[in-house]
Amino acid sequence: MMKNLKMRVNGMTCTNCSATIERVLAKQEGVEAVVNFSTGYVVGKYDDSKYSLEDIAAMIERAGYDPVLPEKEAATDTHKHGTKEMKRDLWIGIITSLILNIPMIEHLGIAHVPEIFNNPLLQFILATIAMYFVGRNFFISAIKGIRHGNLNMDVLVTIGAISAYGYSIFQWVYYAMNPGAGMPFYYFETAAVILTLIFIGHYIEGRATEKTTTALKDLEKLAATEAHVLVDGAEVTIPIDQIRVNTEMRVYKGEKIPVDGIVVTGDSFIDEAVITGESVPVMKEKGSDVIGGTINMGDTLVIRATKVGGDTMLSAIIQVVEEAQMKKPSIQRIADKISTIFVPTILVIALVTFIGWMVFSGDFIQAFNAAMSVVVISCPCALGLATPLSVLVGTSNAAKMGILYKAGDVFERIQKVDAICFDKTGTLTVGKPQVLTWLGDTDVFDIVWTLEREVVHPIAYAMVEYTAAQDAKAITFDNFKEVAGYGIEGSIGDEQYLIGSLKYMNKENKTIAPKFVELQEASLEKGHTLVYIAKNDAVVAMAAVSDEIKPNAKATIEKMKKRGITTYMITGDNEKAAHTVAIELGIDHVYAGVLPTEKADYIKKIQAEGKQVAFVGDGVNDAPALVVADLGIALGSGTDVAISAADVTLVNSDLDSVDKALQLSQATLRNIYENFAWAFSYNLIAIPMAAFGLLNPMWAAAFMAFSDIVVVLNAWRLRFFKTK
Repeated sequence: MMKNLKMRVNGMTCTNCSATIERVLAKQEGVEAVVNFSTGYVVGKYDDSKYSLEDIAAMIERAGYDPVLPEKEAATDTHKHGTKEMKRDLWIGIITSLILNIPMIEHLGIAHVPEIFNNPLLQFILATIAMYFVGRNFFISAIKGIRHGNLNMDVLVTIGAISAYGYSIFQWVYYAMNPGAGMPFYYFETAAVILTLIFIGHYIEGRATEKTTTALKDLEKLAATEAHVLVDGAEVTIPIDQIRVNTEMRVYKGEKIPVDGIVVTGDSFIDEAVITGESVPVMKEKGSDVIGGTINMGDTLVIRATKVGGDTMLSAIIQVVEEAQMKKPSIQRIADKISTIFVPTILVIALVTFIGWMVFSGDFIQAFNAAMSVVVISCPCALGLATPLSVLVGTSNAAKMGILYKAGDVFERIQKVDAICFDKTGTLTVGKPQVLTWLGDTDVFDIVWTLEREVVHPIAYAMVEYTAAQDAKAITFDNFKEVAGYGIEGSIGDEQYLIGSLKYMNKENKTIAPKFVELQEASLEKGHTLVYIAKNDAVVAMAAVSDEIKPNAKATIEKMKKRGITTYMITGDNEKAAHTVAIELGIDHVYAGVLPTEKADYIKKIQAEGKQVAFVGDGVNDAPALVVADLGIALGSGTDVAISAADVTLVNSDLDSVDKALQLSQATLRNIYENFAWAFSYNLIAIPMAAFGLLNPMWAAAFMAFSDIVVVLNAWRLRFFKTK
């Protein structure tokens, strides 16, 4: 059985580290995982019949990194310890680099400095201190990468720093043994400054990345930590992880609902903004569903838990946001391929640069500086960070708006949509139809009430509500079955009953009396939906049902058309009712009387015309269409089947969120392209400049550190995006 995997990993210094772990896990059959360098987590699924979490942790450890098992994560405060250690190393690097660069004051003719600062022994000691405290993590990461066939960015940094440090030691020893050989050139300060500047970049990048990931952490913080549980009438406060299904809890004014549940007693307004994005509190009363993490704004409620732990809606939202990062956009897959050959390519360029300078100038110092600058200035990390950070911020922001993207590649797919299809009932309409007219026998109320209770559809609910108001009672049927797309049938002895559409009646050759035809024509003109009740060979009753159009449906259709997106309605309802709604909303094309199995066929038909199709639906009957569409969008008020089949879920069921999802995906994709434009152009410009000797190694290190920070800050900027 495949189980969810989420494990923190310490010791990663760049995106190539995460690529190393991904490659190790990808070799294991039954493990599907993505390593997000931005968050520091491995996220995915694993076959628990083959592996345990300890097994997966062991694989990561063998790759040279430090996994933290979930049960130990809370007790391991690695972040604070790591930050404290980084600050210490940072200051050591800054101080040693400043001291080592004091001789530069005299070289620039500013002032005379004491000879002690030119002493190679002092410079060696200071550089060695910097190499150990600032450089050791780079060196360790480089060794791990080489051992596992992954030449990461730290390999470049290590080569640059060790080359400067080693060459300086060689110069020191050589000229000490040959005093008359000339003036030595030391690069101790270069080694220290390279490491320190890049370390400063990592430090700033880490702090900025932490800010970009707070959106997901904010979601995790929405959950309550404890609950007031009722045990034999007495109130006991317990941690939330001890709550079980059917546990009854008391929730006071201002407190968070601990878990998903149903109201047992009391009524109150609940602020659901954190989950649905809807700012107006919703009234909840006995029998109402409540969502964990929402806030009780009024009187005390007693609720009974229906979903706990990882089954709650909040947990599902967090999981969807995390899993969205598993499916990478195509542009990221291209970047991943580039990253795997980046470092070897840079090493070749550095070698060519060194040979070129030696051949054409014969100046070893200039050749050495140019080659080292090429090694130090190159930056594969910016390429690796470009997409994951933007996707993380985009999906987290969307979740706060009540929009759930189930995959990172949705941001690309949604931009290609040029046709959008809507289901009618429950999607474009409120989804709570009412029976306006009843014509025919009233002695079938019990029949209708009993059979329609078995159907999951808004029109069935309307029929149940109407007949219940007529004091209908349950009766026993010998058998019954639902006929998908048509209706329901049942029998009692020799009597057979059918309830459904006109198409169903015609299919079964049921006789329709003239009085029903008159109501049929009048109702269809008004766009009503008709439900027929047949007993044996003839229709004996008919109901006219109408559903109110959602207030923002027309505005949503107008926004789609302004974007150049062709609009469609695909519904199982009759032609007249469908066209009446379509005309009112301004929908371009209508397909009515469509069976659930046929909805997917109509989607394929539109796709065959060369269009990228999105489908918006909410019911079980919409699931096939949601899967077949290039982009499936489900309303959160819909069935679990529809939601699981969709690529995007609108938790608040607000149609306006369709346009918001388009806006947010556009902003996220633009942010990704900006990051890539910077990452590519930086390397294309910086590497030739270094190769031609226009930058010394210290400036190269500064530019390299800066390149990562630009990508992180640009992704962070996405947190402040607001939809129009």
